[in-house]
Amino acid sequence: MFAILLGIALLHVGMPARPVIDWLGGAAAAVITIVGWFVRLAPIGIFALIGNLVATVGFRVIVDNLASFSAVVIGATTFHALVTLPAMCWLLSGVGPRELLGGLREALVVAFTTSSSAASLPVTQRCVEENLGVPRRIASFVLPLGATVNSDGTAMYEAMAAIFVASLYGIDLGLGGQLIVCIVAIATAIGAPGIPSAGMVTMIVVLEAVGLPGESVGLLLTIDRFLDTFRTVANVEGDAIVAVIVSRSTTLA
Repeated sequence: MFAILLGIALLHVGMPARPVIDWLGGAAAAVITIVGWFVRLAPIGIFALIGNLVATVGFRVIVDNLASFSAVVIGATTFHALVTLPAMCWLLSGVGPRELLGGLREALVVAFTTSSSAASLPVTQRCVEENLGVPRRIASFVLPLGATVNSDGTAMYEAMAAIFVASLYGIDLGLGGQLIVCIVAIATAIGAPGIPSAGMVTMIVVLEAVGLPGESVGLLLTIDRFLDTFRTVANVEGDAIVAVIVSRSTTLA
């Protein structure tokens, strides 16, 4: 909001504001250049982090653990998307799983292929309006809000990833540590942007909340792009289900 107001004010001031506009433009270009440096150096950094972990733990151990972790994430996310979410929708709105998944089929395919709830948003809105009967006034409010704050798939993944990292490093979190991981994962998932692998940024917060090494994110990055497709499907489906529930609740009221 401040950025919008500042931009409007600078345009309103006119020529006297030109030095400020030029300074902001130069600062933005400098920041983009720095980000470009980091992007180019990221593969080298990830290789170094993984190399250190391989030398410490062992290559076969890492591969076996990553395969097991991927299977757990895919299984848990699939169960959540095919059982938990449809059951919640059926109980709270009366829409059955077949009608729900059939109506959202196109949106879920887009979410799986793009790994972005933001990119899937137009298709999701069209699916819930045309196939599930959600009014436009509800869909246009609930879905964009859900794409920002309702990332249940991301929260699940971050919690499981933190427990996986603790197991890989031989750290016992205990029940209290696991509860902290779940709470922090839910909180940080609210702020995760709807772009591919955005959860890796907030993942560092989850790891450091229980004293786990933040550099282990480099290990997770090796498989994150593949797993991101599954959790994005859960995120998009959850947003659509909330829109359906709100629509049916207001209709009944």
